[in-house]
Amino acid sequence: MGSIAMKKNTIVFGCILCAFTLFSCQKEENAPKETIPAGTVDDGVPAAYSQLTLSAVSDGVKTTLDGNTVKWKTGDQIKVCCSDGSASDFSLVGEGGSSSGSFKGLVPSGETALYAVYPNDLYSSVSGATVNVTIPDTQDGVFGNANIAVAKIDAETGNMAFKNVNAFMGFTVPAGITKVVVSSVGASGNLSGTLAVDCSGEIPVAGSLSDGGASITATFPESTGGTYYVAVAPGISHTKGLLLEWYKGESVSGTYWLNKAITTEANNVYDMGSVSVEGDYYVTVDGAGSKSGMNWANAWSAAQLWAKLHPAGTDSDIDGAKLANIDGATFHLAAGTYNWGGSPSISINETATIGFTLKGGYNASTGERNIASNPTIFTGDDDADGTGDHRILFIDGNVSIEFNGITFTKGLTRGSGNNRFGGGVMIKAGSHSFVDCTFTQNSATTSGKNKGYGGAVRFEDGDGVLTLTRTTFSNNTATGDAGALSLSAGTIYITNGSFSNNSAPTGGAIDCSGASELTVADSEFLSNNASSDDGGAIAVEDNASSNISSTTFRNNSANRGGAICIVGGTGNVTLKRSYFYRNDAYTGGVVYTEGSANFFVDECSFEANWISGRIGCIFNVNGINKFSMYNSSAKDSYTKTTNEDYKKGVNPSWFSIDGVQDGGCMSFCNCSIIGDTWDGTNNVALTDGTALIVLWGSQTNYFTNCIIVPETDSSISAIRGDSGSEVIDLYYTHYSSVGNIGTNTDSGGNIANLIKTDYDGINWSNTYHCWRWNGTIDSDAPAMTTQANVYARVNTICPDFVTWSGSDFVKDQRGVSRGNGDWWPGAYQNN
Repeated sequence: MGSIAMKKNTIVFGCILCAFTLFSCQKEENAPKETIPAGTVDDGVPAAYSQLTLSAVSDGVKTTLDGNTVKWKTGDQIKVCCSDGSASDFSLVGEGGSSSGSFKGLVPSGETALYAVYPNDLYSSVSGATVNVTIPDTQDGVFGNANIAVAKIDAETGNMAFKNVNAFMGFTVPAGITKVVVSSVGASGNLSGTLAVDCSGEIPVAGSLSDGGASITATFPESTGGTYYVAVAPGISHTKGLLLEWYKGESVSGTYWLNKAITTEANNVYDMGSVSVEGDYYVTVDGAGSKSGMNWANAWSAAQLWAKLHPAGTDSDIDGAKLANIDGATFHLAAGTYNWGGSPSISINETATIGFTLKGGYNASTGERNIASNPTIFTGDDDADGTGDHRILFIDGNVSIEFNGITFTKGLTRGSGNNRFGGGVMIKAGSHSFVDCTFTQNSATTSGKNKGYGGAVRFEDGDGVLTLTRTTFSNNTATGDAGALSLSAGTIYITNGSFSNNSAPTGGAIDCSGASELTVADSEFLSNNASSDDGGAIAVEDNASSNISSTTFRNNSANRGGAICIVGGTGNVTLKRSYFYRNDAYTGGVVYTEGSANFFVDECSFEANWISGRIGCIFNVNGINKFSMYNSSAKDSYTKTTNEDYKKGVNPSWFSIDGVQDGGCMSFCNCSIIGDTWDGTNNVALTDGTALIVLWGSQTNYFTNCIIVPETDSSISAIRGDSGSEVIDLYYTHYSSVGNIGTNTDSGGNIANLIKTDYDGINWSNTYHCWRWNGTIDSDAPAMTTQANVYARVNTICPDFVTWSGSDFVKDQRGVSRGNGDWWPGAYQNN
C-alpha cells in the first residue's frame, strides 16, 4: 500500500470522510467444514467452509489517491469476522488500480452474522455484534494503513457498507521530516488503544476505548514531504488540547499546539493544513502548481493565504490551531495586486499571541526580491459604485504581524464606529511593525457627523508597540485627525520614515492623542498640511512623550505649529539634531506648544520659517515647566501677515516663551540666533519694538554662551521681556540689545560688544545642560547657519568680538581655542 503524497489536484477531506463503500456478497457452497489451510482458496475449499466473493461496486475505502479518484491497490486485504469469534482474510482478486474490485475468502458455512474490517491487520477480535479494532500507537502516516473501516454484511442481500470508525489528524509537511508525535496535553485523553465497534445496528458505531495510550508516533517511510494522516481514537475529550511535535532525525524541529479542549469524532479528519517547519510559505495572486505553499512552483493563491490567516471553519478550536501553526512563519508574497474585498479582518483570540511576517517584493519565477521592481500591493480599490467602505485590513486580538515590503493603497473608511478609523489599516490590538512599506492614497473620510481618523493607519492598543522602519506615507487624507497615522494608545517608534503631502484638519501627517510615547528618528516630513487646526506634520496631545531626532521638516503648514503642535499633555518633548525649513502657521511657524512638562531642543537648525498671523515665527511656547534650547541655530524667519497691528511689537518674534510654570525655567545655551523679523510680503524689516526672543511671565531665564544678534541692530532687540519682570542671567552671551527688562538683569540698547567674562554663580550641572557638548558634530548634522555666514554677520555688527574670538572664530565665546576645527553655530568646545 503506497503513501498518499499530495498530487496535482487538491484532495478534499470531505470525500475522505463521508463515502460509504457498497459490496455485493455471493456464497459458494463447498465441502464439509474443516480448519482453513493457508493459501487454499481456489485450490480446494475445506469442508464446512464457504468461499465468498465480495465485489466493490462503488468508491472503495481510501487507499492510493490519484487526484480525486479512489483506487484499490494490488494486495489489499480485508478481515471478515463472524459472531462466533472466527475471522478470515479476504484478498483483492487480480491487479489493483481500479475503483472497483473483488475480494475472496472463506468463512464457516452457515455463519450469517458477518462483519468486515479494513485494514485487515488492525482487526483485534469479535464478540457477538461487537468488533474490536486496534488504533496503534505507532503508525506510518499512510492514510490507507490507518483508515479503520468496519462493515456489517447483510445476510440476505450480501451487501456491506464500510464506515470509518476512527478520527484523523491530517497535515502536509515539507521534505526532511522523519516523524511526528501526537500527544494529548497532560495525558488528558487517550489517542490509541482497542476500540469497540457496535455492529448491532445497520451502521457500525464506534464505542468505548480500552488499553489506551496518550500519544502516537508516526514514522514516515520517506522524508520527501507530502500529506500524512494519523488515526486517533474517536469520542475522546482532550481537555488540555493536543500537541504535535515534528522531527528531523532525532531532534524536534517544530511544535504545533492545538491549545483548546477538543473532543475527537469518528469519521472526521482534523485538517492541520500545510506545516512548514522552516516557517516559509510562498504566495502568488493566482497560485501555482499544487498550491501547497511550499515553494514558488507550488505557491498558494491569494485566496488561500487569506483562508490561512482567516479560517472560516465551523470548529473554532481547529481554526485557532491552524493559526497557532503559523506562529513565527514568513509568507513570501510575489509581485501583484492583492484585494481581500470589503473590510477584511484578522482577528485572533487565542491565549498565546501569534506572530508572523508578510514579506513582499518577490519575482515568483526567479525568487529574486526587489521591492521597487516587484511591487506587492494590498489594495482596497473594490468600491466601483463609490458607496461602501473598502479598508484594506482590520487587525484585532492576540496577533503580532510584520509587514515587509508591501504597498497599501486606496483603502477607504467612511462609516461610523470603527468604520471611520484607519482608511488603510485599522489596528485594535497587538504589537505590529511595518518595514519598507508604502501607504499612498488611503482615506478616512466623513459620513454624516462622523469624522474620519487616520487616513492610512489607526493604532489603538494601549499595551502594544507599533514600529515603522523605512516606511513611506504619501497623499493620505482624513476628515478628522491624522492624514497618515492616527495613534490613540501604545508606544510608537518611527525610523527612516517619509511623510509627504498628507493632510487632515489636525495632524497633517501624524496625530498622537493618548499614546504613551512617540519616537521619530532619521525621518522626513515634507509638505504635510493641517488644513484648519494643529500640527502640519505632527500633532501631540494627552500626555504623550515625544522624542524626535535627526529628522527634517520642510514646507509643512497648519493653523498652530507649522511642523509640530503639542497641546494638553504633560509628557516631555525632545527635539534633537533636526532641521526645520520653510514651515508655516498662523502662530508658531515651527512649533506651538502648551502643557508639556519639559521641552528640550538640542542641535537643531531653523531656517526661513514663517507665520501668517502673530507670535512665534519659529516657536510659540505656552504653559510648560522647562524650556531649553542648546547647540542650535536660527536665521531668516519672518512674518507674512497683512495685519498692520501684527507687524509690530511682540507679534513677529521668532521665539515667544510664555507661561512657564512656577519653579520652572527657560534657557538658551550655545546657540546662534542671527537675523531680523522680516515682513515677507514687502521685504521690509519690522522695527517697531519687536525682538528675536520675547519672554513672558516671571520665570528665570538663562542665556549662556550664545550669539543673539538682529541684523538691523538699531531698533530690533535681541531679547525682550514683555511684562518687565523677567529675571535674565546672561553668561558669555553676545547680543545686540535687551529691551524692556526689569531689575537685576543686564539691560540696555545697542550693546554690540558686551561679553561677560565673569561666570561666578553659573550652574554648570546637567540641570540646564550649560556645559554638555563635547565638541564633536557628526558629518550629517544639519549645519544650517554656516560658520562663514555667522562670521560675516558678527564681523559687521561687532568687529571687536571677532578680534577677541580670533579670525574665523578659532576661539569660542570664552576665548578658548576650538581645537580641531569642529564647529557648531554659537556653541563652544569643551576642551
